[in-house]
Amino acid sequence: MILNSKNLTAAVLGIMIPYAHAQVSLNVEENEIYAVPFNQENPVERRIDTLDVNKLSKYAYLLRANHMVMPSYGPKTSKEVKKRIKDWHSFIADAAETNLLPEELIKAVIEVESGAVVTAVSQCGAQGLMQLMPKTQSELGVKDPFDPNENISAGTRYLAQLLNMYDGDLSLALAAYNAGMGNVNKYGGIPPFEETQNFVKKVTAIYHRLQKENAN
Repeated sequence: MILNSKNLTAAVLGIMIPYAHAQVSLNVEENEIYAVPFNQENPVERRIDTLDVNKLSKYAYLLRANHMVMPSYGPKTSKEVKKRIKDWHSFIADAAETNLLPEELIKAVIEVESGAVVTAVSQCGAQGLMQLMPKTQSELGVKDPFDPNENISAGTRYLAQLLNMYDGDLSLALAAYNAGMGNVNKYGGIPPFEETQNFVKKVTAIYHRLQKENAN
């Protein structure tokens, strides 16, 4: 990743480096910064980066490296998540209008999937705000899963496809989003996976809460 901004580079690096816990190699040449992946074969360098760069700046995701893994589900408080989601409101609104889905549903999925952390990466490899797996990214034509607009657009399109496939059944669509259509079809409903069942419950609850908030 290359940034052509001396000021941004200096400012963000000055804050990030003292707090970074992972082995991250950054090469700076004149006004360009290159994020270099660490050595995957070295067990010492397999530690993940627990620094939440988005707390420094909503544009800090520009400094991401391919190996950076954000804390699971991002921030833990709804206040922090709500603040993050506001950063991507225009993208969410556009995706909702294009795919004829409620904005509240998209926000609920983002909150549960990534905590609105744009650089979030799960242990199984799902990436970005709506946690798209590489295979899904390929099917949806995603070029950069960490681009907020592209991730939200693709994730919403995928969710709309699932809702259409399951005749508008939100629970089944969410289950398929989390566990895959194969598992939903195999079990004839929400799979007996604790993670998937909790995902469906959380998204649905947040979705309904947001609907009530916006109705008032």
